[in-house]
Amino acid sequence: MLSRRLILLSGLALLAAALLPTGSRAQETAHKFVAGIYKFYVGSNAEGFPLDSPQIGKVLTPGLRKLVEDDAAQAEKRNEPPELNGDPFIDARNGWSPT
Repeated sequence: MLSRRLILLSGLALLAAALLPTGSRAQETAHKFVAGIYKFYVGSNAEGFPLDSPQIGKVLTPGLRKLVEDDAAQAEKRNEPPELNGDPFIDARNGWSPT
């Protein structure tokens, strides 16, 4: 019975390894991810990544997204800037200029 389990586990491990991005595929995936963020900063009319759009779910975990949204809601109640006061992707506030 042990040998069947070992064979099954080995097969599952090989299948999982085959499905993981490796080498150039992993690099391509990472490049697409970063390019997907920074495309919002290209051009003279660039406004940055929209933190209030559904697209934020592609780059933030649900827990981090909730923290950002809660921070913004609490700041609005206090009529003050949020703790996250600026663009976290480029570490800048209003008035930045894309280069």
